[in-house]
Amino acid sequence: MTAVESRPERLLTAALVYAERGWAVLPLHSVEDEKCSCGSSTCRSAGKHPRIATGVRGASSNVAQIRSWWSEWSNANVGIALGEASGLWALDVDPRNGGDDSLIELQLANDDLPTTLHAKTGGDGEHFFFRASKATRFVTA
Repeated sequence: MTAVESRPERLLTAALVYAERGWAVLPLHSVEDEKCSCGSSTCRSAGKHPRIATGVRGASSNVAQIRSWWSEWSNANVGIALGEASGLWALDVDPRNGGDDSLIELQLANDDLPTTLHAKTGGDGEHFFFRASKATRFVTA
């Protein structure tokens, strides 16, 4: 049996596992004492925005780079660059903004979502991940 990993160890492990899948990751700010680590008292994306100056464009699957980031910011949340960088897109179901109702409407108009990787979010929602290809088209209303 292995010892229980600390939060920083779990975060680094997650980033490395994602990179092993070929997904480009980046360190995000974290929430400490109910405040964003960016230091802004008016931060509207606490724990959800990049720590690196290049933002999502700087995401990487390079193990040395990832280890360097998490050695500097051991409590950094893990972000995944979507689109071409990782070959993924995500359906974000945010109940605070009616996402659960929208998901039901989407499934009633089509079919149930296929079985896929999904994750709980900090806002009690979910992210459903799907493979993207160059043929994937993103349409906005």
